[in-house]
Amino acid sequence: MNVLMITPRFTEHAGGDGLYAFHLVRGLRGAGHHVHVLTIRNGRFVLLTMEGGNETTAEFGTAGGDALSEHYHSAAAADALRRTFERHQPDVVHIHGIHQYFTAACVPVLRRARVPVVFTVHDYKLVCGNAGFFSDRTGEQCTACLTGTLWNPVTERCKRGSFVQSTAAAVQMQLWSLRGFLELVTAVHAPSRFVGTLLERHPILRGKIFTERHPLLFAPGPVPEPTGQPTVLFFGRLVPHKGGHLAVEAMRGSGSDPSIRFLGWKTQSEIRSMMGPDTIALLPYLAPETFCFAVLEAMMEGCAVVTSARGAIPELVQHGVNGIVVDPPDAAGFRRAVELLLSDTALRQRLSDAARRAGEGLLSVHDHAVRMAGHYHSIITSPRTSEVQ
Repeated sequence: MNVLMITPRFTEHAGGDGLYAFHLVRGLRGAGHHVHVLTIRNGRFVLLTMEGGNETTAEFGTAGGDALSEHYHSAAAADALRRTFERHQPDVVHIHGIHQYFTAACVPVLRRARVPVVFTVHDYKLVCGNAGFFSDRTGEQCTACLTGTLWNPVTERCKRGSFVQSTAAAVQMQLWSLRGFLELVTAVHAPSRFVGTLLERHPILRGKIFTERHPLLFAPGPVPEPTGQPTVLFFGRLVPHKGGHLAVEAMRGSGSDPSIRFLGWKTQSEIRSMMGPDTIALLPYLAPETFCFAVLEAMMEGCAVVTSARGAIPELVQHGVNGIVVDPPDAAGFRRAVELLLSDTALRQRLSDAARRAGEGLLSVHDHAVRMAGHYHSIITSPRTSEVQ
């Protein structure tokens, strides 16, 4: 099968979309499929292709620039996509997320190509102006955009509480809608049962969704011996829906040591080195997570996890079995959970031991790639796809 993968990020060192796309491509190529990757590197659109066992790189135009218009209509992105189709004529296109430089300008190219389009949900930008079904203004979940109404970001001012930024988000949604992108997408890959159920409520996406959980993308390291000196770790982007402010608030007054250290940006390997059976991973998410690699990673490294019940997290964390789930997610609840784990060594160890088994129900990258190839085949041969083409 000849697959074109479109992903703004493509590296094993990325999180979320870039990490998953990297491993999916590796799995598909290992299963004998031809996979071409259109991505962005060093500010340029590039096409990565395997030829004779070696990966070759073809560079196209610059990805964006200072002009605001590039966020809404990138001629360079459309040109890169058009030239990719001319060279390789893929059987199916698999898109990972909507990026500011992979714009609605690409939709006519996809439509003319008349090939099935699969879209993996890594966030909710496909249908939500703020991408996370979360309002920065209210600090609460918001699913108003599931109705298909496109001006909700303006009325809700959900993007950073700013009328200007919320309006810009709504304009971008309007452009995608006018181009007919949602109608163009043949199938939507939901990485969790939660996402699949949620997006079935959208009037255009209903009936297009299939659920296939993400595979196990990493193997846990050796288990260090507990030292009996627990630490509390929060890691993630410093944006409201990741709950970093709740982590700080929860730790105020939790114990005799008032110090909270901000470590700055760390690599994945550096973050993992901080994890283990003495680590309490405090991940107080407020938005509905699509899968949550961060929680899974912390669990498999043996952390006792304290988190929320938002989105797909309960599909990984069972309260009192392999972690602690705080619902509703507030600072007082997270503080009580952390204090419990700090004071109860036996409970902390039991949750740590159970957490390391969190990946047992997930497929390997190879097996997941085989299943995704099966989905591609079903989509390509579907009578509905033939009618659209």
